[in-house]
Amino acid sequence: APQVLEHTPTKPCPVCNEPLSGQCAVFNGREMHKLCFKCAGGCGKGLAGKSNVVNVQGKAFCDLCAVK
Repeated sequence: APQVLEHTPTKPCPVCNEPLSGQCAVFNGREMHKLCFKCAGGCGKGLAGKSNVVNVQGKAFCDLCAVK
């Protein structure tokens, strides 16, 4: 399952470009805000702390969108 970390602001979130702070999710070696970590498959479900995250070519999908 993806990690959730406490983060001190240093670098920008790769999704929203705002500085990382508070709790962040880590996926595919990239840190991002927990609220920015969503399914890339179109459903838009938040994936932070979920165990059903599927890596498809470096993008995060929920298990339902990954099989579409």
